[in-house]
Amino acid sequence: MKSLFEDYTLQELLDEVDAIEAFEYPNRKMQIGEITNKQMLLI
Repeated sequence: MKSLFEDYTLQELLDEVDAIEAFEYPNRKMQIGEITNKQMLLI
């Protein structure tokens, strides 16, 4: 597996995963919103 840093800078990786929506409700599990294909590959 190639290192992510060969294709992306640290800032680019942080920007991608920062855009993932997560919702937290009292007494419930965290729910993830929409995730792009690119984000799925990174996480």
